[in-house]
Amino acid sequence: ANTFEMDDQIENGDAEGANTTEFYSGSSKYNITVEADPTDSTNKVWMLNPANENVWNYIRTKFVWEAGKTYTIDFDARRTGKLGDGSTHPDASSKLVFNARYADTAGTNGVEHNPEATKVEITNDWKHFTITYTVATTLDTSADSSSHELTFYVDPKNSLGVGYMMDNIVVR
Repeated sequence: ANTFEMDDQIENGDAEGANTTEFYSGSSKYNITVEADPTDSTNKVWMLNPANENVWNYIRTKFVWEAGKTYTIDFDARRTGKLGDGSTHPDASSKLVFNARYADTAGTNGVEHNPEATKVEITNDWKHFTITYTVATTLDTSADSSSHELTFYVDPKNSLGVGYMMDNIVVR
């Protein structure tokens, strides 16, 4: 269950609600489902089921960012320990990348994409994370905000997707 006061722009960040499509992959190569937490069967989590190919596995939701505003993003995350072919991940941890997406006049291809400053280490155990992020003042306010997203991803390992879980996603 979510222990934070949830911002009204994020729906079902704790995966306990009826909307099981609020978070999505944006790809047909892998999927995101709501599953029972393997460490607590009374808790539901967002499960990213990895692709059996060289894919950056994203979990996404719509979120309208405001230029120059600073946000605090809280979440819990852990790996499943599995790669896309079902094999065990060979490393003790992986980097989970927070990635705000919005039209940005100074961004790559006109889109904000700054993964370098926002990586956290996830392991096969649950960890809580807090990230502070300030939106660029170059956010393109003339662009359609329907493409704005709050996203996270993990890089592939051995040319295979990496499975992970998230819970209690809150933006303040």
